[in-house]
Amino acid sequence: MNLRDELDVYVEVDGTSILAGRLRASFGAGRTLGGTTFTYDRDYFRSPGAYELDPKLTRSRAPHRAGEDQLLFGAFQDLTPDDWGRRVIDASLALARQARAEIPGRVGEFDYLALAADETRLGALRFRDPSAGEWLGPAHIPELSALGLDAVAAAAARLEAHDATEADLELLGAPGTSAGGARPKVSVYIDGELRLVKLPSERDGGRDGEAWEFVAMTLARTAGIHVQEGTLLRTSDGKSTLALRRFDRTPSGGRIGFMSARTALEIGDQEHGQFTYEDLADVTDHLTHGEAAQLRDLFKRVALNVLITNTDDHWKNHAFLRGGGAWQLSPAYDLNPSHAGGALVARPISARDDPRNRDIRNLIATAGTYRLTAAVAGAALAEVADAVEAWPEVAQAAGISAPEIRSMARSFPEDQRAHARAAASGESQVHVDVGAPRARQSLASSSVPSAVWVAPHMRNGRQVAGFWRRREER
Repeated sequence: MNLRDELDVYVEVDGTSILAGRLRASFGAGRTLGGTTFTYDRDYFRSPGAYELDPKLTRSRAPHRAGEDQLLFGAFQDLTPDDWGRRVIDASLALARQARAEIPGRVGEFDYLALAADETRLGALRFRDPSAGEWLGPAHIPELSALGLDAVAAAAARLEAHDATEADLELLGAPGTSAGGARPKVSVYIDGELRLVKLPSERDGGRDGEAWEFVAMTLARTAGIHVQEGTLLRTSDGKSTLALRRFDRTPSGGRIGFMSARTALEIGDQEHGQFTYEDLADVTDHLTHGEAAQLRDLFKRVALNVLITNTDDHWKNHAFLRGGGAWQLSPAYDLNPSHAGGALVARPISARDDPRNRDIRNLIATAGTYRLTAAVAGAALAEVADAVEAWPEVAQAAGISAPEIRSMARSFPEDQRAHARAAASGESQVHVDVGAPRARQSLASSSVPSAVWVAPHMRNGRQVAGFWRRREER
């Protein structure tokens, strides 16, 4: 495993990998990342389908420098393995270090980015060593049937318990390196299709974690929300696993551009708590050119998160996909009803919302941010509330035990469903301020055909840039 200080960055567009530019890293002590610089290739924007990789990486040939509030641009952070992928890489490096003493004892974020498997890497970006011609990261992603679900789950359990063998690391190495999140997972092929398989975890504390995620996905689909597709599988000892279709891949295996909400919102490394779902609605409005269906779907996703107490809704668990020369919301993913006790901190609905105790009435009050009238917002809430009402039956159908279903009742709060239904029936007294807080410039002065100007405005003490929005019937 060679460690690198610079990478050539490629973007796959319509099946062709295009050189986008070069990413260079600077380091502090050891491999601690000090900052990065990205420079676009001079010919990149001449290529059909080329696009800015990150809101901060604008169309300039001058070097773009990341440092201070963000050591690695969001477009690259989105592809960097999280807890589980890093654990797999660290364990593999420790094993390799026994034969090669020059491998450092610790690596940094830039190294994790380069060491993740290319074949399973999220989105459309790919990386090469400037002096070599091969894609970086381990190769050969196997079929799950060749590994065996039981064997993969057992190897992951041993690694999670810090007791993995060399054979376990061989099994998990390539399939597990690109994984985000903390839960054990592998990317493998199932009947020729790349899937992300989420495995049982000691973090579940005896709870059937992946079955509950499957329940949440089912409720979302019933509510008419665009949601990731997946199949519930079980090991021979009855533990649930979830085999998820990769929404960043085409049916033929091509790559689709990916950008997390964290990147779209331009959130720095220490700024996560300063943003709300209203901010995400603003960005969605901008990126999708005000597409009504996308904003309504986002509104319903926020409602679902409140009604199932999904507190794992951090800004990397919302995303956009590149298609047709524009961005659109990805399917909803990582929907997990919380089972933890005590105060749970989630993403706030608005500046007035308490992230430890979210209230769906605050979502109703912000319907205008999603360009919804009170009537349309009420109908959307009714769809979500009606779907969530059936949660015990859906959980039972997923094979979850009756005692566990009863223990999860607090995760599906009846009072919040009641508030949602009150809004749907017109009984809610919450005022919906449609269109605020934006001032609009007249269409006559627009330089974009059939568009309105959304003026720069403040939200939560931060400046939101002005932008043109296409006029559409809602």
